[in-house]
Amino acid sequence: MPSVSESKDGLTDSYRPLLTVFWITTAIFLFLIAFMFTQDWIPNAEKFSTFVFLPGISVLCILGIALMVLAARAKIMKGLKNAFLIVGTSSIGMPVSIVLHNVLYAAIRAGFGNDILQKLGGNGDEAFFFILGVMVFPAIFIVSLAYCAYVCTRAKGDISA
Repeated sequence: MPSVSESKDGLTDSYRPLLTVFWITTAIFLFLIAFMFTQDWIPNAEKFSTFVFLPGISVLCILGIALMVLAARAKIMKGLKNAFLIVGTSSIGMPVSIVLHNVLYAAIRAGFGNDILQKLGGNGDEAFFFILGVMVFPAIFIVSLAYCAYVCTRAKGDISA
């Protein structure tokens, strides 16, 4: 018979919020990625994307903060704790990098003119934060997500330190 702090599946109640936020963050991330790649097939996607993508990114960012707080407080294996923290950081880093890309691009164009980036030898766009937000942070998110999912399913509920 399970004790008060342990459920039937062997998972203690203190880890349940952490894993719940982790799996919800994973589901929202996968939904947003699927939406990005399938919006060409959705009729009137430009109207629909405002109501799906922006709130989805906001929720992903909030869940990333919650995941980081819960992971920092949890008494779990060190490698798994670090992976949860990296998942939270990358889910915050994606939207922040995209916003910084847009702000920096607008500031450069407003301060130096519309063609300054092309005169400097670029393609007319700020690339650093764009690459971070679209390639680096999602890749880090997926690798950390795979590690967390592997360890959590392999440990069968016993992820304590």
